Amino acid sequence: MLLKERRLPSYPLFVKDPFFSFWLPADDPTSADVAFWHGEKKPIAGIVKVDGVPYRFLGKGEEKPLKLESTEITSFATTFSFSGDGFAFRVTALSPLPPDDLDVLSLPVTYLDYSFESGAAHDVEVELYMEERAAYDTCFNEDRKARTRINRFVLNTCECAGIGLIKQAPLSNSFDEVGADWGYYYLCGERAGAMYGERDYIFAKNFHANVKSADGFFAVAFDDIVSVFYYGEYLKNYWQRDGRTVFDAVNYAYSHKTEIYEKCKKFDDKLVRMCTGFSDDYLFVLYASLRQSLAAHKLVADGKGRILFLSKECNSDGCVATVDITYPSMPLYLLFNPALVRGMAEPILDFARMPVWKYDFAPHDAGIYPYCFGQYYAIQDINKEKSVDLAVHDWKESEVLPFYYQLPQSCELYDMARQMPVEESGNMLAISLLYYMVSGDKAFIKDNYDLLSKWVKYLVDFGLVPANQLCTDDFAGHLDKNANLAVKAIVGIYCFARISAALGKKKESAEYEKTAAEYARKWCELYNDGDHTVLTYGNESTYSLKYNMAIDSLLGGKLFSDALVKRELEYYKKVAGKYGVALDSRDTCTKSDWLMWVAAMGDESTCDEYSRYLADFMTDTPDRVPFSDLYYTTEPKYRTFRNRTVQGGNFFPMLKRFWSEICKVK
Repeated sequence: MLLKERRLPSYPLFVKDPFFSFWLPADDPTSADVAFWHGEKKPIAGIVKVDGVPYRFLGKGEEKPLKLESTEITSFATTFSFSGDGFAFRVTALSPLPPDDLDVLSLPVTYLDYSFESGAAHDVEVELYMEERAAYDTCFNEDRKARTRINRFVLNTCECAGIGLIKQAPLSNSFDEVGADWGYYYLCGERAGAMYGERDYIFAKNFHANVKSADGFFAVAFDDIVSVFYYGEYLKNYWQRDGRTVFDAVNYAYSHKTEIYEKCKKFDDKLVRMCTGFSDDYLFVLYASLRQSLAAHKLVADGKGRILFLSKECNSDGCVATVDITYPSMPLYLLFNPALVRGMAEPILDFARMPVWKYDFAPHDAGIYPYCFGQYYAIQDINKEKSVDLAVHDWKESEVLPFYYQLPQSCELYDMARQMPVEESGNMLAISLLYYMVSGDKAFIKDNYDLLSKWVKYLVDFGLVPANQLCTDDFAGHLDKNANLAVKAIVGIYCFARISAALGKKKESAEYEKTAAEYARKWCELYNDGDHTVLTYGNESTYSLKYNMAIDSLLGGKLFSDALVKRELEYYKKVAGKYGVALDSRDTCTKSDWLMWVAAMGDESTCDEYSRYLADFMTDTPDRVPFSDLYYTTEPKYRTFRNRTVQGGNFFPMLKRFWSEICKVK
């Protein structure tokens, strides 16, 4: 998609996982430093020398900048086309992240392609530089200076220069807005080396002698040494799970480049075909969402050989495998590789079976990335009168928290007022059913039926009129008798009925389907306010987005009638701002993912309408951060949240379009 009237707030350049995440926070790649997903400067410079005269195509610097002519994005690529003094130059940053190919998805290498065109012959040298701050965390001090080691290696396919800290401390921190103080970055080209000064740089260079046209590429790789801690196991990146090294990955990226590009193009072509009939704005939204959502995960395999697809809750606590991150993001993964949905759910199910999790509702998370050490959210503040001296982040320095999963049942770890019991139980029931329906993996729901049975009972007891508790949208404060949360509970009960039916448990299926239908009928009485439904029970003249009805719409459960849904959508038009419909009547902020869930409740013209809200926000916002999912509907400003995986939820209208085709069971 050639961007003429649209633009991204920040452009993904080299993105593969939460610690390999470089973005361009500007329209013109010569006007800003490359940045980490959270905003810290990670200067990467691109220079093309034509007969020895240097021109800059990436990053800030003293060289003459090329003139940007156009920008284009596709599923995995960002392309900038430039003009120079009598020549044209084009660069494409490609991050191969096809969700339907796990080896390519996890390959720790990205590419920078380039092409040169001129009417006369020239000597052309293309250079890529990476400054040392790429190799260590600068969250607390962007000017931090740390000692690094630089090495040059000659491989079968290329030369590469690597940079990393002198003292490597794998997994030495675990919290939100942070880079890694471990691992090695590599720049790969025909020649590679280093420059030393106040800040050290590594570089890669390619040379083309006496040419009118030329093309080539560089590879950018990251070896994180150890990727995650998983309840006692130290796991490597999925691509390196069998002992393969980063140098194997670089050689593979070079020798299989054509094959990798073909896979990426095949996926992109498929996505474009699937968007036929939708607006260009919707394709633009999906392009903005895809790499961001995928690259905020890490793919590993545990000692049992299970795939684990671990999300980092970027810019909102940094939790790992958060359920209310998995739930909104799953449409993307249900569409293209449901095994990844199971990989997101496994850490929660594993923790829920440990003695310290003694509750009859689902956990919220599995720790803080890159540590799966048990739920972090709602951990009590330090209190030495309790059975354990509990610790929470002070967010002022790097740290690793205790391994909560090891503690006995007698420990009182959590502040119950900060739990999310209805939210996460309903989420896990919906996730489990939808995964089963698109995968046909009956063993998954059979093996976890005991947990799902416990969680559905909680929803039956407490879901119809939820007590004052946290939910995923408490940006304007906690709510008592939350109407949308009650919808989630009802949908969760219905999902369990379908799970029971799939396992041949007819009695349980009939019982819970009846309960879901009865609760839905009562809900329509309790939460009605004339031409729309309310925010909370007894709170007239309010509203909220009832996006949880989208699951019912997808499944055809008819818990909530078509007339009710249509009435809601009509009301949302009355209260919409330029950039969408607010989450509820208390504030003007909204969520991009939930807007597209709501869009999926209507027809495809509704999708186009809501896509325009998101596209307008991205085009108009002055905030140069990765696609924020929490922003204001009356002005194009993001409230918080950047680089979050939940943008996978923007694929919901497409999921609904192709639902009957991808379901393996009905």
